[in-house]
Amino acid sequence: MVRQGSRAVAGGWPLVGRDSELTAFEAVVDDPAYGGFLVVGTPGVGRTRLGEECLVRAAARGLPVDTVAASDTARLVPLGAFARHFAPEPADPLDVTAVELFTQARAVLAERTGGRRLVGFVDDFELLDSVSANLVAQLVEVGAVFLVAALRADRPLPDLAERLWTAGRAVRVDIGELDPPTVRRLLEDVLGGPVTVDTGATFATLSRGNVQHLRELVRTAVREGGLTRSDGVWHLASPLVTGPRLHELVAARLAAAGPEQRVAMEHLALCAPLEVAALLELVPHTALEELEAADLVTVERDGQRRWAALAHPLHAQVLRDGIPPARAQAILRTQIARLRRLGARRRGDVLRLATWQLAASGTADPELLVRAARLSLSELDFAEVERLAGAALAAGPTGELAAEARRVLGEALGHLDRPAEAEEHLAAASRVFAARPGPQLRRTAMMRAVFLAFSLGDPPSALQAIADARAVLPREHQDELAGTAALILTIGGDPGAALATIEGAPGGLARIPGPLGAQARATALAAAGRAVEALPYAAADVALGGTADLAPDPEGMPWPHVALRWLALSSVRYEAGQLPAAIEDARRGLDAAEANAPAEIIGNYHLGRYHLAAGRPRPRCATSA
Repeated sequence: MVRQGSRAVAGGWPLVGRDSELTAFEAVVDDPAYGGFLVVGTPGVGRTRLGEECLVRAAARGLPVDTVAASDTARLVPLGAFARHFAPEPADPLDVTAVELFTQARAVLAERTGGRRLVGFVDDFELLDSVSANLVAQLVEVGAVFLVAALRADRPLPDLAERLWTAGRAVRVDIGELDPPTVRRLLEDVLGGPVTVDTGATFATLSRGNVQHLRELVRTAVREGGLTRSDGVWHLASPLVTGPRLHELVAARLAAAGPEQRVAMEHLALCAPLEVAALLELVPHTALEELEAADLVTVERDGQRRWAALAHPLHAQVLRDGIPPARAQAILRTQIARLRRLGARRRGDVLRLATWQLAASGTADPELLVRAARLSLSELDFAEVERLAGAALAAGPTGELAAEARRVLGEALGHLDRPAEAEEHLAAASRVFAARPGPQLRRTAMMRAVFLAFSLGDPPSALQAIADARAVLPREHQDELAGTAALILTIGGDPGAALATIEGAPGGLARIPGPLGAQARATALAAAGRAVEALPYAAADVALGGTADLAPDPEGMPWPHVALRWLALSSVRYEAGQLPAAIEDARRGLDAAEANAPAEIIGNYHLGRYHLAAGRPRPRCATSA
């Protein structure tokens, strides 16, 4: 039982991401026109936790509260869920009439609450036995109880809940999984410190925002030492694994699948996404339809093709754990042979072939692995880049192929907050590419400079890396390197040198192409006190963000995050004296930041100083990133 004022939950996890639902509850709990608040969701999303927090909020208002936990066991006995709350006289509820039972229950409640309406939380309300459900309905009807009911989304609403809702006497909230930024915030609350962006994203992806699954993943990661704290920041030191409890939860969900459905799920666990046509070569269409109806498989259309995948990453992991090695290799070989038979002509086929070959035999053709790593880099899947490029280097390539493997691996390591390792690989790649200077050297030098300056805190070495590359690169590759150097100089506090660098480039101040040129010009001019001149360039940088869904030049500078563009524009507006517009642009940047840690930090800093300048300090601008 949850006692009045208690916030205790299993494992002591706080409640996050449910502010709007709690606001809706507080708007009606004191209103006699309403008799209930219905919390509907799938198992594991936090229905019970939200219901408990509703009781905490009600108790804080001075309202009497209590809770009842319904269950399959308790429903076998009339009033079984209420056994600890009151015992009717005589003890067997079948020996009393409904009127007598109601009269006794109301008297007990009146004695406990002093005649005030009780806020009662019933967890798994649909599992109440009929006697208990009818009693609750009567108590709600006379205003003796305000019902907070947790209900499963995959089951029909019980009669009482349906009547209250359709009559407008109850508020219904449908809660879903937490989004990635909220998962990261919850992790930081639970762990008591900041969490790296990639760690938060990994937990969000594997749990899909299901709090029950997330809790088990965190417990297992901490217990096994995979989730560690370094310099006050939590990060994953090893891949996430499922603990016994989570494995049981997921295995129970998958147990209902028949033999044909199991075949399809095993192929998806190892090779997803797969074309529906590939699955239909293995199982009948009805098996796939049943999996989709059970929310175990999702099917999406891409042009003329339909692709299938397991509905939850944890399903894939649990299935993979249970597939014998020989069968796993047979499944992988089946899909490899099919893809080769069809020609492997589509862009994603390279990545699939490399991944499947690596899983089946532990190795693959180095050129194929490098091509796959480049595709993964373009999709910002840095962990996959590390795996593929590392496997390519382990296969012993030489020359430019080895350098390209080092380049993509270095970029991935830099984004994974391992800049010293990134510099080792990028420096080695630069030495090889310098023999035939071109786009690969340009890209390598730019990324090397970025990690040296902003991750390793060594701007002089960053500028030297750019100078070395510019000394051998032809004229057409000079502009972007000049822009990169200008950004480093501006942030380092020398906007005059930054402007001189841009103006001395072949393209000059107005000609450096793309978002990098716009951003370099805007930041340098603003820092040099020429904010009004900088405004058109900063606005152009934001406008270029509208094309960020297009694939960037794989040898050019990556597209800056759209949030960083808005924040750069806000800074320029601030320097130009346009404070209201600066605040609005900073808010847009924060809204677009999602789980991008640099954008969150910069955005909160900018918005905080803008509000201070406006005489409106806002404590909420602090960040834990």
